[in-house]
Amino acid sequence: MTEPAVPVGLSTRLLADPAMAAACAARDFTKIFGLAKARGGFHASRIARQCELTPSRVGEVMSGRRSITNMSVIERVADGLRIPGHMLGLATRAWEQRAPAPSRPKPQSAQNVSGSSFLPAPTEDLDSILAIAAATKVTPSTLRSLQTSIEDY
Repeated sequence: MTEPAVPVGLSTRLLADPAMAAACAARDFTKIFGLAKARGGFHASRIARQCELTPSRVGEVMSGRRSITNMSVIERVADGLRIPGHMLGLATRAWEQRAPAPSRPKPQSAQNVSGSSFLPAPTEDLDSILAIAAATKVTPSTLRSLQTSIEDY
């Protein structure tokens, strides 16, 4: 007899909660961990195990005595709790299912003074690319983010 599978990450319902969305957008891990515990049933030891952190560090973050700013740790939290990359300002995570992109008409190319063509960049994604490029430490995830953003253009 097999045991029922325990969900790996946060529920879709919790991820859709406005408080969780706001905490993720702000990268407020004190609030993210608190909501995971209060509304998702994740104890500090489970968060620690799934995010490859020590229980004491998770406890310090939950109490507000410590923050998480290192990109590799943020990526581990995203992967461990199955928080989609876009919610934390990261590239699409490897475990996320990629939905086929809706087909859009290709933008018209324009000619600049030198005669070479260029495509205007959508401004809404430009800020996210600049934020990634401004990171102080280049990680494999940063490079994947840049590559994905470039491919999207």
